[in-house]
Amino acid sequence: MSHIKIVDGNSLLFRSFYAMYRPGVPLMSNKDGIPTNAIFIFHKFMKKLKDDLNEGDRLIVCFDTGKKTFRSKLLDQYKQQRKPIEPELKVQIPISREMLDAMNISHCELEGYEADDLAGSLAKYAEKLGDKVDLYTSDKDYFQLISPNISVNFLRKGLSEVQCYTMDNFHELFGINPCQITDYKGLVGDSSDNFKGIPGIGEKTAIKLLNTYNDLDEIIQAMKSQKTKTALNIVEHEEDGQFCKKLAEIVLNLPVEEYYNSSMVKDYDNDALLSFYSKYSFNSFANELKKKMEVRLFDIERVDSLTQDAEKEKIIEISSLKEVLNPEVFVFDYDQKNYHRANIKNLFVGSSDKKIYTLPADKIKDDLYLKEFFENSSNTYSAYDNKALIVILSRYQIDVKAKVEFDLLLVTYLIDTNVEDSPSAVLDSYDYSYGDNLNIYCTICSAILNLKNSIIKKLEVLDELKLYKEVELPLSSVLASMEIEGVPLNVEAIDNYGKSIHRKMDAIKEEIMSYSNEEINLNSPRQVGHFLYEVLNIPKPDKKGSTANDMLLKIVDEHPVVSLLINYRKYAKLTSSYTDTLPSQVFSDGKIHAMFNQALTTTGRLSMSEPNLQNISIRDEEGKLIRKCFFYPDDENLFLSFDYSQIELRILAHVTGDQNLIDVFNSGEDIHASTASKIFGIPLKDVSHQQRAIAKTVNFSIVYGTTPYGLADKLKISPAEAKTIIEAFYNTFPGIRTFEEKVKKEVNEKEFIKTMLKRRRYLKDIHSSNHLLRAFSERAAINAVIQGSAADLIKVAMINTYKALLPYKTKMILQIHDELIFKVPKEEIEIIKPIIKNAMESAMNLSIPLQVEGEEGKTWYDAK
Repeated sequence: MSHIKIVDGNSLLFRSFYAMYRPGVPLMSNKDGIPTNAIFIFHKFMKKLKDDLNEGDRLIVCFDTGKKTFRSKLLDQYKQQRKPIEPELKVQIPISREMLDAMNISHCELEGYEADDLAGSLAKYAEKLGDKVDLYTSDKDYFQLISPNISVNFLRKGLSEVQCYTMDNFHELFGINPCQITDYKGLVGDSSDNFKGIPGIGEKTAIKLLNTYNDLDEIIQAMKSQKTKTALNIVEHEEDGQFCKKLAEIVLNLPVEEYYNSSMVKDYDNDALLSFYSKYSFNSFANELKKKMEVRLFDIERVDSLTQDAEKEKIIEISSLKEVLNPEVFVFDYDQKNYHRANIKNLFVGSSDKKIYTLPADKIKDDLYLKEFFENSSNTYSAYDNKALIVILSRYQIDVKAKVEFDLLLVTYLIDTNVEDSPSAVLDSYDYSYGDNLNIYCTICSAILNLKNSIIKKLEVLDELKLYKEVELPLSSVLASMEIEGVPLNVEAIDNYGKSIHRKMDAIKEEIMSYSNEEINLNSPRQVGHFLYEVLNIPKPDKKGSTANDMLLKIVDEHPVVSLLINYRKYAKLTSSYTDTLPSQVFSDGKIHAMFNQALTTTGRLSMSEPNLQNISIRDEEGKLIRKCFFYPDDENLFLSFDYSQIELRILAHVTGDQNLIDVFNSGEDIHASTASKIFGIPLKDVSHQQRAIAKTVNFSIVYGTTPYGLADKLKISPAEAKTIIEAFYNTFPGIRTFEEKVKKEVNEKEFIKTMLKRRRYLKDIHSSNHLLRAFSERAAINAVIQGSAADLIKVAMINTYKALLPYKTKMILQIHDELIFKVPKEEIEIIKPIIKNAMESAMNLSIPLQVEGEEGKTWYDAK
């Protein structure tokens, strides 16, 4: 199935502009003074969309023409209520087309119609051809287009927060079906488009009616036999409702074949892009592109990539691996990033004589030679992403015992953590060419065959070969086993918990609404801001009248509704991120099989996605209670959690060599109480709870890099007081300041810093003309040594623990920052605990002892 992404250009450009627009504040502009803030953000978004696509996929941007449309003729006041476009935005609209041309991205517009008509017609045309369609917009009219193969990615908060609406989740998230959107608009209207719908009908009433009746016609017919105020109102304004419904209907039959044919993803025109970047002073984009073109960082021995024709000649279709003499490289071709769910297309196999073979997906399951190859521990192989390879093979009941010796994704990540974890970005980093008509995974296979030896030599030069061979490469197999094992989630339990959260939200919303005479969308910052600062006359926390949570905390004592709103948002976050969405992530085995991202973060830490279980909050009880829904359905297995105690502070003591800090840990004293005793100059026994809390904040702030202003904000004290506390801390532990100055000097000289295991973090902004970026880079360098070394340690611990558990049934199933979580049969619990404790505490030899604490329980919640 091909994939097409269709972008609502005007919608995204507007959001890009207002993401960085503050009245009276100078905007980003080029050397000629032309505003470029919207283009800057729009470019970043479009680049990410394009880079995530595969060969054969499509991308197109739809624009309004800026002229009158057929809707304008139907309704003279159509969109006239909208305030005029800011002049600084208006000048950037034609530049957006210029940008897309430079990026080799197709765009279209059609006089008499709006962008949504073009997008809708394109979506339906592509769907008929069998394409998977993703629409990107902030216009709710697009919801009417949702179907089994059409999804709408709805953008909030500039372009940083995206909610994907599909046939599976739309009713749950919005309350009605996609086919009822135009009926909904007929009832409530759309103030942004200047059509009012039926007076007195708000969002809740409309949704209630559409859950009772199928459409607007049925509603009107039913209301004619009722005498309520709502019924009489609907009947009286029947024509208004029908007219507004018609205005909201997207045209689906425009002639778009030519636009569709032009939308195939094409290579960037680097020269055109550099010219565009220069014209609009996008220096960071230009520098990044130049580095890729020059291949300055990698500086590997050049091996010419094969031409497309030569590649095609060398691709040989096979029905079994037995047809390949000396197979070396294995690369799967699949249609989405989540390889647990992806449709597998082919397996590309590279041989020692640099020939490339393709094994169709329907041949893999029955290929005994493939199974025999990977289940033989004496065999070796190379891969693009070993973790994904092992997981996909497990879907074919192949248990990989062969040894991986090369992983292109991981070596690229070690050479430069700034390279994105996508096939196209990896190939670009080596300047390895791939074309429109050649499968990108086939090109990856070719690149591994041609570049492997040169890349390994580069790792040797960078002194990262040991880190690669002893940590990252074996860890990929460990993570694969964890993903395959999965984590049990009881759908009934989380559904019940979600319902209880929704009841709390409803009660809070009802209490908030008691202060208002009209319906308020609590998810709308504009409506909430109007309610707080104009209806209730609450003093604004800033000039803008922000409704962000950190701003609301400043005015929480001004009115009871503020704390209610904060709590409502907390619960809304729990439902949208977890209780409403996690059930859809459960596989047929009753488990979540999330992905660990091994080549994503710049610090070396692992992250998770689809879903991100690392983000389940433990700061408040409601968040922690989600963990109660994770348990094994039988009574034979328990959750066991082991967590490092103050790992980053212990690493800080080790890398700084500060004797005072080392002595605190070696004495077994409470580190935070001891710090408080020293910086406040009082006996340890006299340290108050408040002083310990301050010291704890200071300890972790130093680890993460802080300023007097940052610490002042956390402790709610003046910057002068914060500065005094920071100075007292450094006077108490002088080795820390010496260490920090050494790191700053090193990163200024080399533009990178190393962790304890020689992992590199590049910080190119260390020589920026912007002093804020320079200061940030210095703090990031210090943080990288501490956090990066902690990441190295937990990875070593995972490998050691995995090996120690091989003789047992116990399985490692999760890594949450400094915590490892296990599935343990009850009969093994007392045997296993000392084994895990020893493996984790002996992961690295530090100048102070490592400590882990463990606890078991029926649920994940009980094990912590």
